[in-house]
Amino acid sequence: MDAGESDAAVRRGGGEHFWLPGAGVCGMARAMSEAVHIDVAKTADLARLRLTPEEAESYRGQLDRILEYISLLGRVDTSGVELMAHPLGLMDSVRADAVVESFPVEAALANAPARVGDQILVPRVVE
Repeated sequence: MDAGESDAAVRRGGGEHFWLPGAGVCGMARAMSEAVHIDVAKTADLARLRLTPEEAESYRGQLDRILEYISLLGRVDTSGVELMAHPLGLMDSVRADAVVESFPVEAALANAPARVGDQILVPRVVE
């Protein structure tokens, strides 16, 4: 990813910055060092959080320090590091299928707050 692409990866619309995890840290090192900020108000709105101005400012500072630290990763020479999808070797942990007695319905429904027949009754969450 060249410098132009890294700028495009972290800019949206009116020039606000955000971090795209798929863009990779190394490709963003230059742009992140140029004062990338997370829009705390928009992030809080997306998370449905109500923040006081003091809380928003506190979080803005904390997030800026986190992004500054992440930008340090772009300076690390990883040319000799092999790419990997997972840090540990993956093992097949699938067990053989075996027919076993299922959990009794009455035991499964014993702590249900409400039920209809052999099913748990849950409150409607979608209108």
